[in-house]
Amino acid sequence: MAYLPDAVRPPDGPVLALAARLPLVLRWGSPRHPGRVPGRRPACPTGLVGAGAYDADFRRRLLAVPRALTCCLLPAVALAGCTARHGQAVGSPAPNGPVAAAPQQPSDGGSQEVSKAVLITYYGHACFTVAAGGKTVAIDPFDASVGYQVPDLEADVCLTTHGHGDHSNTKAVSGGQATLIAQPGVQQAAGLTFTGVAAPHWSAPADKRRGDVVMFRWEMAGVALAHLGDLGRQLTDEQVEQLGHVDVLMVPVGGYFTIGPEDAVAVIRQLQPRVVIPMHYQTAATSDRLPIAPVSEFLKVVPPDWLKAEQQTTTLELTAENVAPEGPLRVIVLQYE
Repeated sequence: MAYLPDAVRPPDGPVLALAARLPLVLRWGSPRHPGRVPGRRPACPTGLVGAGAYDADFRRRLLAVPRALTCCLLPAVALAGCTARHGQAVGSPAPNGPVAAAPQQPSDGGSQEVSKAVLITYYGHACFTVAAGGKTVAIDPFDASVGYQVPDLEADVCLTTHGHGDHSNTKAVSGGQATLIAQPGVQQAAGLTFTGVAAPHWSAPADKRRGDVVMFRWEMAGVALAHLGDLGRQLTDEQVEQLGHVDVLMVPVGGYFTIGPEDAVAVIRQLQPRVVIPMHYQTAATSDRLPIAPVSEFLKVVPPDWLKAEQQTTTLELTAENVAPEGPLRVIVLQYE
């Protein structure tokens, strides 16, 4: 092997790796006798050129070394400098094709993927918001007469089951600018379809003066929801058919103005939801104002094969997967504050 002076040795690293690919090893002698040239003495092992020490062929090969090194080193050095400028680690493979742009992070809006969960928030009495897929529905906003703190709600749609002040304070929802739905029938708003079904607000004929309410059913993120308002009696077969399949049921349980605990259980059996959220019952906020029963009276008559849970929060998050028909029915009591 011919020894190269230090001045022309390739540097370490990726340049050496590229240079080593070229045939820089100079073989002297014939293929049959690699250590000798016929009729010549061996080459000087130091690589110093001396007159008459090498034949013309070997002299030509040795003179080709600088040219070979030039062809090898210049592109390698240029490549190393280029990759360093573009932030690629020296020694890493060169990318195939153009360098890809760095992925852009979403702006301060966070993840841009639309949520597949339904978020239900309880504000007391019969008032809820239900949010999913960037849309929010408010149901039965109340006024100050009930005893709860009047919430300031933001929603795309406002459902009111009837015109009493404890269920129809529409000014509390987006300053009264939300789309209002208060009538029975099939209606669309904010890309959602709502089915309103009329039902009596009374049970005894003497209370017919209360009029009717509108029960609502709609779907969000694959979850079918129903809010029964101030329902006064058990459902007819026609009403059950109109409401159809229900996953999550918001049902009154306090009695007096609505169905009481036993009738609430009967209505739940009629609709067969997967999740039940009781509403319209007595709390510390309403004890001096409304002659209705507390939720504990309803929980006493809940069948033992239903799961009961009293949440410590005002919200419940559900998906289409966790309201699947497998497993027992769940009764979930939400806090209002």
